[in-house]
Amino acid sequence: MAEGATFNNIRATSAKVNIPAWGCWYAEVSLDGDHTLTGVHTLRAADLTLSGAVISGGSQLGRSVYRIAGGKGGWGRTIPRKAYANDAGVKLATVLADAAREAGEVLGDVPQSTRVGPEYVRPAGPASRVLQELVPNGWYVDEAGVTQIGARPTAALTIKATRTQPLDKARGKIVLASEQIATILPGKTIDGITVVDVAHEISAEGGIRTTLWSSTTPTHLDALSALLQQLDPNRAFRGVTEYRVVALSGNRLDLQPVRVATGMPELE
Repeated sequence: MAEGATFNNIRATSAKVNIPAWGCWYAEVSLDGDHTLTGVHTLRAADLTLSGAVISGGSQLGRSVYRIAGGKGGWGRTIPRKAYANDAGVKLATVLADAAREAGEVLGDVPQSTRVGPEYVRPAGPASRVLQELVPNGWYVDEAGVTQIGARPTAALTIKATRTQPLDKARGKIVLASEQIATILPGKTIDGITVVDVAHEISAEGGIRTTLWSSTTPTHLDALSALLQQLDPNRAFRGVTEYRVVALSGNRLDLQPVRVATGMPELE
């Protein structure tokens, strides 16, 4: 796989990288040979370079499989309850910086003027819960492993890519074949859709395939969607949604939807 993938400079026989519009990117790689890896390493998939931490996995029978989370892998770490008080207003930057430091993550710039009120109590639990509570759907871990506050940059996708499947407007889905994937990120627009989720899959058999998802509700149907939500608020929960485990505490699981484009909430 000359244009394939490596993790810690070790050849990957296959790799799947999932990059959501918000939250933490994650990947699964299968390595050639027995390799024991922990900590943070570089994942290269074609021309895309990512910094992430080993979350789980190991080697068996001459093959190694690892699951990787963007950054230091700390947003799933449990942090304790902490109370804040300031008559002038507790700064958002202070609360997020504390959570990032305790989780072992690197935090990008946070507006210093934003405040969360005169008092705030950070709940005990996964560190990412603070982000979802204070900046819901407004944070992401970038390719360098830095947690950024705000929305991903928007721009038109300008690379040349073969459409291996036509645009599925009902599902907001398009599949591309391109060896240039570094700029295929959430926030880009292509064929009239704005990308929310990106999944890069690399294998010896299939080469490089990239699946893009947009929000499943076209803008002109927003009003109808809102009406249906009011009439049947639990309809989304009667379908099948794929979740991933981000934290385990006793018998409780913290779950995040695999595709944030579904609009499904985090669960615990």
